Amino acid sequence: MTLWRRIYRERRGLVLPLLLVTALSVGALALGVFPLSRHVAGLETDAVDANLALKLARADELKANHERTSKERAEIDLQKFYAEILPSDFVTASELTNKYLVQWAKESGIVMWSGQFRPAKADEKSKSRLTKMTGKVTLRGGYPGIRRFLYRVETAEEFIVIEEVNLNQPGNSDTGTNLELDLVVSTYFLPGVTIVERQP
Repeated sequence: MTLWRRIYRERRGLVLPLLLVTALSVGALALGVFPLSRHVAGLETDAVDANLALKLARADELKANHERTSKERAEIDLQKFYAEILPSDFVTASELTNKYLVQWAKESGIVMWSGQFRPAKADEKSKSRLTKMTGKVTLRGGYPGIRRFLYRVETAEEFIVIEEVNLNQPGNSDTGTNLELDLVVSTYFLPGVTIVERQP
């Protein structure tokens, strides 16, 4: 008879309840605690995912708010541009454009020889409230003055755009070689149509 059998026989009343309690504990662990711990781990993962989703939703909300604010600011800037920068009608647009071009030519040491302004043909597909005005302008002077004039127009705050430039050399004068500059310029205004010709 082995030692274990002898212990089992002598202590059967104590060993059997211990074995039963051990089996029940292992069963409780297998059936209750392990699944519960897996469930808790799953809940923790779900909580992390939910927290991440919440952060992403908040980031999307901030982005949407920023875009809405940017759009509102752009609309305000556009209305300000319409009201404060662009002329209100064709006559004002042509007079202002002529005035600025004459002034900038004088500052640059050249002469504005002629200018003719007219509204561009309306684009039926365009939904814009604005009308484009184009002008053909002829200036005369030396090369440094013409360069200064072109730079002045291109960097001006006033909304006058040079669309076309033609430089000619019609002949010599007493003060040196004169150049003739033909420009096509444009700007925009809120509609009202007239044709104006200016001789400075």
